[in-house]
Amino acid sequence: MKIEGSEHPPRSGFTDIEPLPRQQVQHQFERLLAKADEPTLFSRWQQGAGLETLLEGASPSAQRDLLWQIHQQGGEHAQAVGKRLFQPVTDKLVAHFSGRQLPVVAAIDQPELRALMREFDPLSSRRETVLLNVMADIKKAANGTQVDLAYLEELARRELMTLIPLNGVVNNLIRHSHKLDLEA
Repeated sequence: MKIEGSEHPPRSGFTDIEPLPRQQVQHQFERLLAKADEPTLFSRWQQGAGLETLLEGASPSAQRDLLWQIHQQGGEHAQAVGKRLFQPVTDKLVAHFSGRQLPVVAAIDQPELRALMREFDPLSSRRETVLLNVMADIKKAANGTQVDLAYLEELARRELMTLIPLNGVVNNLIRHSHKLDLEA
């Protein structure tokens, strides 16, 4: 396609980019292969490395991923790691929502809850697990004298009414699709 008045043929933009030299491509490929051979934090933990030493130098997201992997394995470590995962979220939610009175205003409160939950973990399946744990903690505390947690319990229940079906749909799509069309 030539534009009137233009003396030069149009360029697509891709012709300006020179391909990488073969040696550089080979070096990048070898570097990526070398990374794959490095043991992950979880495999190092399974081999007997201490949890605290593994968490020390890792980024917050790597720490969170390691704790979730350990928690999903079950066993005696899962309870201790579960407390470490769930307690900060529970404390923050109780501090933020404990003074409020029913009824829950969904248009205002649910986005607030979602924002607080996303600070701790962006994955909806993990948020579901955390909210179920928060509700269990609230039920345990409800046997005591804390009446002001009814608001947080109702808010968590409403959020779970959205998260559980959403996670079910995603789970079914991933497990029962033969060909995922991710381009659409």
